[in-house]
Amino acid sequence: MAYNIEIVAQDNNLCGEAPIWDVAQGRLIWTDAAGDVVYELFPANGQKTIISRGLNVAGIALNRNAELIFAGATGL
Repeated sequence: MAYNIEIVAQDNNLCGEAPIWDVAQGRLIWTDAAGDVVYELFPANGQKTIISRGLNVAGIALNRNAELIFAGATGL
């Protein structure tokens, strides 16, 4: 199987990780764990925003209500 790999964000992340796809909102969410920043990207229109800054996030999940859950050294 061949895959088409495409760079969708070039943010100079120190350690970009924990990407998740939010199907309901059509967005990609990921963290720059070493930079303490969480991003969201809407590929349909290219809009990218920072949704958290200053909190060390190592893992991301969505709960049943499609709300974000962050995991890191300080807890959930």
